Amino acid sequence: GSWLHPERCRRASKRLASTYHSEYLPLAPFLDVLRTGWLGRGADGAALSFLGGIVDALPSLGMLTSWLVLALLATKHLFRWEPRHM
Repeated sequence: GSWLHPERCRRASKRLASTYHSEYLPLAPFLDVLRTGWLGRGADGAALSFLGGIVDALPSLGMLTSWLVLALLATKHLFRWEPRHM
């Protein structure tokens, strides 16, 4: 068998996610939404209808929205936007 077998990759990604809590980083919800939209399948691999896909993507979209708000607040408070004086 191939070392890149889908089931082996799925198990490895679950171990990695549980170890580092990577489900809370911005890439994980983005990939969840991408997987749901592209494949039309949920996290468990079951086929989803259009409405089911939207409902399945809502938690990930919420997490992405919270990351966006956090990034905007950090940008507003940490960066200076005044013109430079030469």
